[in-house]
Amino acid sequence: MAKRYLVLAMLASALWGVSYPLTYLALRLFSVNELIASSYLFSVSLLLIVLLLRGYDEKSIIKGLLISPVNYVLVYLYTELSGGVGGLTALLSSSYIVPLIIIEYVNNKCVNARYVISAVTLLGALYLLFQGYGDSMYIALILMVMNLVYTIALARVSDVDIINFIFGQSLGTLLISYLTMRNLAVPILIPNSYYYPLALAIIGNVVPYLLYAEAIRHIGPVETSLTSSIETISSLIASIPIQQLPTN
Repeated sequence: MAKRYLVLAMLASALWGVSYPLTYLALRLFSVNELIASSYLFSVSLLLIVLLLRGYDEKSIIKGLLISPVNYVLVYLYTELSGGVGGLTALLSSSYIVPLIIIEYVNNKCVNARYVISAVTLLGALYLLFQGYGDSMYIALILMVMNLVYTIALARVSDVDIINFIFGQSLGTLLISYLTMRNLAVPILIPNSYYYPLALAIIGNVVPYLLYAEAIRHIGPVETSLTSSIETISSLIASIPIQQLPTN
């Protein structure tokens, strides 16, 4: 059973990786907040259709709304950085795995050697892979903190329906992104370019968040977070048509 949810976590990471080159291409047509707002408009619409068929759970939606500011910051920063991640950003933004391992040690009074070895290997590989790109320690630290907060929040949220929870998160993210747009009168969708937001809604929002949240509930935050290496690999492979692989 645990292997099944590990596969779900790996699939979620792979989908997030594929969403990065899509975001890079979409930013030619949209500003950051326009892209977030339009993709989450599709996300909310798709989830709303599902909820019309299976029913609502108000408590789960409210909990999703409460975590949406953290999700918005994460989505905004990753969208802003799409196509230009440096070694420092890759290293620090993924190093939230380290405090997760420490928290697990405090709770269980034991160290899982596999987790430690995997975390060191992952973080070292990320830095070496992207070494040489210019980036900001400030942004990297914010990403690390937001990733940590989001993962811990998902691990501690209980008694929720995952679909309703992700619907609440998506709805809150949509509202925040729309309110932070400079011109509220800007149309959400640009004619003949809706396919980017729609693809990102499915590949970057709805499906991976559902899989990720489900995996954390069953195999824990550390095991789920260590699958982020798949995200890097799928991102590099999906980016081949638009940019060369890093020399390293």
